[in-house]
Amino acid sequence: MYTVEPTQYGMHRFYAASRVDLLDKNVVASPFLYANDSQELDIEFSTWGSNSWPWVNNAQFVVQPYNISGNREQFRMSLNGDYSTHYINWQSSYVRFKSFHGHYNEPPDSGYHPAGGYRLLDAAVFSPGTGRLFHRRRLDEPV
Repeated sequence: MYTVEPTQYGMHRFYAASRVDLLDKNVVASPFLYANDSQELDIEFSTWGSNSWPWVNNAQFVVQPYNISGNREQFRMSLNGDYSTHYINWQSSYVRFKSFHGHYNEPPDSGYHPAGGYRLLDAAVFSPGTGRLFHRRRLDEPV
């Protein structure tokens, strides 16, 4: 799925009603903002083919290109139910990612965070006018 109109700076909130922390090892679920392969803001849920849950990271926040120091935070998320909220707050001078339990604009307290907020200073990776995409595919599917 993708938006018809390009997105702008601001809050991009995604509500999940399934256990994105318990996906099959061959599945990646990822709401993201995309301009091109080197200008992308991602929230990704997957064990990237590993059978080692719960000992592996199963989520990450990424600013492309990911290989620049500080552009990726991988973490292990363990939800306490089906509902979770994930957002990308994209501003001209920074990007902040956050994931937490329940469906809220902001968590009611710090105990709702399966992972803390993540802020990248000076990460204005691209200008407004790109499409917002939600993408879910199996790792063994052709792209």
